[in-house]
Amino acid sequence: MLDESAGTPTSGRRGRNLFLLWLAQFVSGTGDSVFSTCIGFLVIYLLGRDAGAEVGLTRMMDALPFLIFGAYAGVLVDRFSRRGMMLISDFVRVLVIGCVPLLYFTGVLAWWMLPGVAFLSYLFATVFNPARDALIPDLAEGANLLRVNSVFQTSQQLAVILGAGLVGLILWPELWGGNQPGPTGLVWLLAADAASFAFSFVCILLIRSGLPPQPARRSPGEVGLGTVPAVESSGDVPGAIDTHSHLDDGDSPHSGTVPRPSSFHELRESLANAWKDTRLRALLFLTAVDNFFIMGPAIVGGMFLIKSHLKLETWAYGVFEALLGAGWFVGTLLIARFGSRIKTGRLVIFGMFMDGITYVPFLWLDTFPQFLVAIFLHGLTIPLITVGRTTLIQRHYPRERLGRIFALVTITVQGFTALSALTTGLALGWIGPRELFFIGGACGAVCGVVGLTFAKLRATE
Repeated sequence: MLDESAGTPTSGRRGRNLFLLWLAQFVSGTGDSVFSTCIGFLVIYLLGRDAGAEVGLTRMMDALPFLIFGAYAGVLVDRFSRRGMMLISDFVRVLVIGCVPLLYFTGVLAWWMLPGVAFLSYLFATVFNPARDALIPDLAEGANLLRVNSVFQTSQQLAVILGAGLVGLILWPELWGGNQPGPTGLVWLLAADAASFAFSFVCILLIRSGLPPQPARRSPGEVGLGTVPAVESSGDVPGAIDTHSHLDDGDSPHSGTVPRPSSFHELRESLANAWKDTRLRALLFLTAVDNFFIMGPAIVGGMFLIKSHLKLETWAYGVFEALLGAGWFVGTLLIARFGSRIKTGRLVIFGMFMDGITYVPFLWLDTFPQFLVAIFLHGLTIPLITVGRTTLIQRHYPRERLGRIFALVTITVQGFTALSALTTGLALGWIGPRELFFIGGACGAVCGVVGLTFAKLRATE
């Protein structure tokens, strides 16, 4: 499924490397799902009350590093070993998340430390996803990128299902004689989160790729972001050497000897070229606006929908998130099967419309089962955006710049998620969670309609 040249020696190596990367993403993604499910409730437990502003602040810190540092992270991904960047990211997150159980069991953990933990953890996470998405086309030479990206998306959905489901199961009152385990159960789950990054580190360390040598660095400004298409199959030369890292894995995008300009020059060049590229500019704009309206209700509004409106506890939020992941997983399988029939630009735009419109019915729902069905249907629409957007970029932009482009996408996703989380936390003081989902969904659907006006994006294969 991952490699259309199966049966050759190189296909075996490619399959092994892709599986290791998929497994690393799945396990660490499960840890991320545990973190995002637990961290807001841990703030509430430590404060001893509902705290919309404090939870919104903490969840904002998940995404703020991407807004501040994300563009420069993309430069680092393109300058150095992509595999090496992922290893550093996992190693530091083991240490940062591992501090939470240590502080808790020594009796010094306070709620205000959790936004700091979230910020530091995601600061080093800024390089992980751009490095992964930029590395996939090289590891998957000769394969159908839409299908490969769909398979990699399944690891994220399965991670959400498993991570959130574990939280729901472990914190289910009946397992504790009808009593809630309190913050101690959440802290142990965060310890497992730290262990997940250690596992991911080992998987990435085991990746040994023989990649084709990359062309020498061009002069600044010679190539724009959209002028050289990515080559989807260029052979396989074992033993390519990464001259920018001591890791001899061949995954650095530049192995030529032409002197490179400074990283800050490359950052300015990247931003300037992104602004000039009308298709990429439209994609980033729509992604930013859609995430501002959709993500706050998803990560903050959902918690208060469960706790304040339905009067349920953390276990129910875990089930809620697991159903979201289940819908996302099924949607990804459908994209892998039928998505190649639709232009990737139209896939993304239609996905944004559906992403919003599936929130609108929340205003009229009342019971927990009804909300589970609704969030499952919402999850079905997410891969239209995520798989379509990733494949569009990998197909139409040069390999040596993929890290920076994916970093810009990550900024718009995570940065505007940060703003959305904070805005949502503040808005919950004035309106209920159901109304919040309705307003966010309606605005998200309008974003999809506006997307139809961007002709170049709409026409992209």
